[in-house]
Amino acid sequence: MNENELFPLSIDQPRKKDINAILAVYFRKWYLFAIGLAVCLVSAFVYLKVISTPKYSISSTILIKENAPVPNVASIVSFGGMVSDPYNSLSTIMLLLKSKRLMKRTINELGLTTTYFINGSEVYGMDIPIKIVVGKLDSTVYEQPFLITLKSGNSFTLTDFNEESATYKFGQVVKRPYGNFTILAGPGLKDLVDEEISFSFLDIETATDKYSEVLSVLPVTDKASVLKVSIVDIFPQRGREIIDRLLKLYSDDSFENKTRVVDNTISFLNERLQYFTSSLSGVEQRVENFKRRNELIDIGSQAANYYANAESYTKTMAQYGLQIDLLESIENYLTEGQNQFKLVPSTLGLSDQTLNGLLAKLNELQLQRENLLQDVKPNSPLVKDVNEQIYNLRTNILENLRNIKNGLVIESNNYKASSEKFRSKVNQVPSMERELIQINREQTIRQNIYLYLLQKREEATISRSALISDSEIIDPARADRVPVSPQPTLTFLVAFVLGLGGPFVYLFLKGLLSSKVMNKEDVMDLTKVQIIDEMPHLNSKSILISDAHSLHAERLERIRANFLFNTLNTRNKVVLITSANKGEGKTFISVNLAASLVRAGKKVLLMELDLREPGLAEDLGLPGSAGVTDYLSSDDVSIVDIIQPSGKIPGLSIIHAGSVLGNPSELILSPKLAHLIEEVKGSFDFILIDSAPIGKVADAFVLKSYVDSTLFLVRFNHTNKKDLAEMEDLHKNGMIVHPALLLNDMIADEKSGYSKKKAQKKSRKRKVVS
Repeated sequence: MNENELFPLSIDQPRKKDINAILAVYFRKWYLFAIGLAVCLVSAFVYLKVISTPKYSISSTILIKENAPVPNVASIVSFGGMVSDPYNSLSTIMLLLKSKRLMKRTINELGLTTTYFINGSEVYGMDIPIKIVVGKLDSTVYEQPFLITLKSGNSFTLTDFNEESATYKFGQVVKRPYGNFTILAGPGLKDLVDEEISFSFLDIETATDKYSEVLSVLPVTDKASVLKVSIVDIFPQRGREIIDRLLKLYSDDSFENKTRVVDNTISFLNERLQYFTSSLSGVEQRVENFKRRNELIDIGSQAANYYANAESYTKTMAQYGLQIDLLESIENYLTEGQNQFKLVPSTLGLSDQTLNGLLAKLNELQLQRENLLQDVKPNSPLVKDVNEQIYNLRTNILENLRNIKNGLVIESNNYKASSEKFRSKVNQVPSMERELIQINREQTIRQNIYLYLLQKREEATISRSALISDSEIIDPARADRVPVSPQPTLTFLVAFVLGLGGPFVYLFLKGLLSSKVMNKEDVMDLTKVQIIDEMPHLNSKSILISDAHSLHAERLERIRANFLFNTLNTRNKVVLITSANKGEGKTFISVNLAASLVRAGKKVLLMELDLREPGLAEDLGLPGSAGVTDYLSSDDVSIVDIIQPSGKIPGLSIIHAGSVLGNPSELILSPKLAHLIEEVKGSFDFILIDSAPIGKVADAFVLKSYVDSTLFLVRFNHTNKKDLAEMEDLHKNGMIVHPALLLNDMIADEKSGYSKKKAQKKSRKRKVVS
C-alpha cells in the first residue's frame, strides 16, 4: 500500500460474491414473489377446475405368437402342412396396428366422424342424445357447427354454419346443397329440451390422423412378445371401443389371410373330385354293360401270366398318366384368363420339386398383390411391378409344365411299346377279354386319381381346422383411474416454479440490464476504491437529521467513526465532498457529517463551492450575508466577513457560495481561493468542501490541489454505472485525490441489524434512560 494513500484500495484479486447481499435484493422484493406465487397458483387451480379437460390413458396388452404356423398347400402332407409365417414378427405387427388403413376402418365402424356437443361440451356414449346417419357430404361441411333446437311433436330446428334454419322431424332425411344426412332421436333427448345440442362432421382422413397420433403400440419388455396398445382420449369408453375394435379387425384380417389359400385349394379339389366321380361312374357302367352283354364271369387262367406282366406296365403307365393329367389340369388352370390373379391350387404330390417351388412363389406373389391392393390403387407402380413378376413367373411355369409333360409322354410311350409286346401275346385271348382289360385299366387309373384327390381334400380340411390366430388378448382395454393430462401435481409444481421464477427473472434482468447502481455489488464490480460506509434511505425532506437516536443518526455516527479512523495519524484537514451528478446527496452528507464531527468535539468549517447551483444558505436558513463569490470577486470582503455560524448546528461554521455570478469557473481559478483555504486551515480541525458534481463541470478537478482527500457520493438507483466507471478511470489517472466512497440512499433491511423498527426501539430505550 502506498503510504500516502489515505483510503487504500481493495486488493486487485477476484472478489467473491456476497451471497447474503445478493439474496437481500430479492428478499426486499418479497411482495413480488408473493403476488407471482398467488397469481400462478390461482391460475393453475382455475386451469384444472374450469379450463382443462381431463384426458385418460386407455390400454390393452396382447400376446403375439411370432412363429404361429400357416398352411403350405404345396406340400400339405410331405412337410407336415405348416410353415412359419415370415411376416409375423413383432415389429411388423406393430406397424400393422399403427397403420392408417386399420385405424380408418375402426373409425368408420364406430362412427367417429361425427362429434356431438351439449352446451358446448363434447359428449359420447350413452350421453349422446341423437344419432347422425350420414349419406353424402361435401368437403366444405367438415368441422362446421350445426345447432339443433328441439320443438314439440318429434321435430326440431336445424341451424347450419351458414345461419340457415329449417324444421325437420327426427328420422327425416336432411337435404342441403352440401349433402344429406338423417338425424335420429336418442333415448334421453326429452330431458334436454332447454339444452343446446350441436354436432359437427369430421373428415375421415383428419379423424384417422387425429386418433393415430394418440395411439401407441410398444413392446412391454424386450424379452417377451407382448405388446401394449394404448390411446389417450377424454372419454374412457371411446378409447376402450377404439382399441377393442382395432384389435378385432387386426385379428380378423390376419386369420382371413391364412385361410384364403386353404379355401382356394379345397374349392379346386372339390371341382376335380366332382369331375372324376362322374368319369369313374361312366367307366364302371361300361364294365357292367360289357360283362352283361358278353355274359362274362371270369377269364381263364391261361392268360394269368400275360396279365401279370401287363398289369406291371399298366401301373407304371397309370402313374405317368396321373402325372400327365395333373400337369394338364394345372396348365388349363393357368391358361384360363379368369384365373390370372388367383392363387394356384396345390400341385398335389407332383415329384418335380422345381415346379412345386415355382407354384409356391407364384402364390406368394398373388398374396403380395392382394395386400398391396388394400392400400394402393391397381395402377400403382408397385402393383404393376408385381403384375409383371406374376406374368413372367406364370410363363416360366407353363414352359416347365410342357417340358415335364413331354418327358412323361416319352417315357409313357416307351412303357406303352413294352406293353404292346405282351398285348401281341394276349391276341390269343379272345377279343372280349382284351377289351375288358382296357376298360379295367381305364377304371383303375380314374379310381386311383379319385382316391388321391379325396385324400388331399381331407388333409386340406384338417389343415384349415388347425389354423389359429397369431395374437391373443391378455388384458382387455381398460382406462386409468387418474387422468394423464392435466396432472394436478405437475401443474401446481409448474405454477409454483413460475410464481417464484417469474419475479426472480424479472429482478435479475432488471438488475442486469439496469444502467443505475442498484446495490453494493454493482459498486464493487466497477471500482476498487474503498467504501467507508452506507447511508440508509431517508423519507424526510429535511436536510438535517433532527432525531439523534434514529437509524440514520446512528449510521452517521458510524460514518464519522470510519472517517476519523481512516484519517488517524494522517493529514486530512481539507475534504472534498462530491458526486457524479446532482441530486446524489452531497450537500445532505456534507451538512450532517459536519454536524457529527462537531458533536465529536471537532472545529469544523463547511464551505459551499458549488457556485452554479448553490442552496446551502437557503437550506440552513442563513441570512443573506457575503459568501465565497463575494470574497473572490471583491477586495472589500474579507475572510472574516464570509465565515458565519450555522445557526441550526451550534459550533459549526459555514461559508456559503454567496451571490450567483456568471463566471464561476474563473472564480474557482482565482488565487484568492487558495489563500482562503490556507487561512482557514489554521483555525479549524476539518474543512469540508461541498463542490459541484465532477460529471458536469471541472470545478472539482481544480480544487484537487487544495484538498487532502475526496469523499465521493454514490446514490443507489440514481448514479449511473457509466459515471462510476469514469470515476474509477479518473482516480487511476490521478485526477481525484485520495478518494473514498460513501453509498447513499441504501434500502435498510432486517438482516442488517439497523431496520427502522429496531432503531425506534433503541431510541425509546435511550429516552427512558435519560
